[in-house]
Amino acid sequence: MSDEHVEPATPEMQALARIEKKVDGVSESLSGMERRAAVAGAVAGGVSGGLTGGIVATAVLYIKIKMGW
Repeated sequence: MSDEHVEPATPEMQALARIEKKVDGVSESLSGMERRAAVAGAVAGGVSGGLTGGIVATAVLYIKIKMGW
């Protein structure tokens, strides 16, 4: 088998080849979106975790001060 590109013989096969190229393009763009979504999710999780931790620490400190510990 050679590596040269052979044009499909029938119009149906040509249409299928065009569809395959478009599906491959969509698949590649979805991969990129998945990576960006994972990074955005990690950043959002880190920010919300840090904010929540700060609020809890402040509340615990406030309770300790009020109770005289």
